[in-house]
Amino acid sequence: MGASPTRVCSYTNRREQLSRVIPGSDGVHISVLCPTDEIITTPYEGVETVFDAFARGLKLNPTGNCLGKRAGSGYQWLSYEDTDLRIRHFGSGLVHNGIVPNDDVYVAIMGINCIDWVISMFGCAFYSITYVPMYDTLGEEAMFHILTQTKCQVIITHPDKMSAVQNMLKKCDTNVRLVIKMNSDVTDEDRDAVKEKEGLVVKSMKEVEEEGKGDLVPMCLPTPETVYTICYTSGTTGKPKGVLITHRNLTATLAGLIYANKDFILDPSDVHISYLPLCHLFEVIAQVFAYTGGASIGFHCGDIKKLSENILALKPTIFPAAPRVLNKIHDKIMTEISGKNAVVRGLFNYALNSKKAEVCNGIIRKDSFWDKLIQKDPS
Repeated sequence: MGASPTRVCSYTNRREQLSRVIPGSDGVHISVLCPTDEIITTPYEGVETVFDAFARGLKLNPTGNCLGKRAGSGYQWLSYEDTDLRIRHFGSGLVHNGIVPNDDVYVAIMGINCIDWVISMFGCAFYSITYVPMYDTLGEEAMFHILTQTKCQVIITHPDKMSAVQNMLKKCDTNVRLVIKMNSDVTDEDRDAVKEKEGLVVKSMKEVEEEGKGDLVPMCLPTPETVYTICYTSGTTGKPKGVLITHRNLTATLAGLIYANKDFILDPSDVHISYLPLCHLFEVIAQVFAYTGGASIGFHCGDIKKLSENILALKPTIFPAAPRVLNKIHDKIMTEISGKNAVVRGLFNYALNSKKAEVCNGIIRKDSFWDKLIQKDPS
């Protein structure tokens, strides 16, 4: 049976409340929030590329915290100025290793979220080099397909992924000639594992940065049309498929985010926790948004079971979340509450319903009576 007229009318009215057709566009819709039919592509004046986004944060918060990693019970930080220097040194180092800006040469990045991932990602961006994020959960066949299709000549990898990269390169014939190891020095075992591959070299991030620092190559800044990254699907309907993402694609997404949420403006007091994979655009966009405000980004330690511990140590003000993560947090809380006595369960449920009612009325706060009574604050 077809849809009833009432349902169709209801859907049509709802769609018209959200968007309108741009005249002469053959059915292209634009948000009703936009005052004109011109597509907004810049979140802030002068922010037209990812480089511009970081430069804005650098100007707002030059000596403040930029990138942080777990150290003991807290976090160890790089300032925006220190991060900027490392990015330039690494990008320059890539050029010294034969990666030509704006050429049809791509760099693969593989590993968990960490400071060196961001240095690698932006080192590419500052020199108009396109990077290709990879994740080994796709399997060797899919990774080989990505390397072959993009003809990547460099793989930047986390130590935890070195063995996966080495095994793949042994089995597959690729264009890769340089493997760069994040976070630690190259060992004899690392070199021995790839010595059978003629012309293949293994270097550490530190080595590449030192090469770039010793003879600094001027940046080759991207344009809005420059391809920032090639993001591959998981290949559920066959081999993974690559999508070319330009700098303008990212800045336009940020522009839409800010335009639709005019009060959601970040500043140097904000802190973002990075735990969602950087090989997916959701986390990339969240991070670039944080940089525009000069906010700090602290990296999760990598063990999802310790996410709550990392949150307590970092105290983020920004927490991007996928439904799966929220469901796990919800289940953990409810399991803990279910083991309490009837009085505690009653208070918790009353507090939860009270907070829900406030949110439904647009009231967002953390200083209510129920927050002080129920919420645990280790500080």
